[in-house]
Amino acid sequence: MPLSEEERATLKRLQQKEKEPAAAPVGKVINVTVDLGDAAQVERAIKHGFLTADEVDADSDGKGDEDEGEDAPKRKGYFGQ
Repeated sequence: MPLSEEERATLKRLQQKEKEPAAAPVGKVINVTVDLGDAAQVERAIKHGFLTADEVDADSDGKGDEDEGEDAPKRKGYFGQ
């Protein structure tokens, strides 16, 4: 059974599409700065999914990441006295 004109046009269009290179993937990055001292900014960050309430509670109790590196190293450095 021969192809109709519409089928031939569709076939030709699909064959041309197959020869074309694929489009580059789309990469998206968002950089967000939130002032944790400003309650309105924190609420907006939680609303938009940049922060969770648990992360805010963990940071507000004073036991954040800053506290981990305060101990002096046990091993003396190369230039240490």
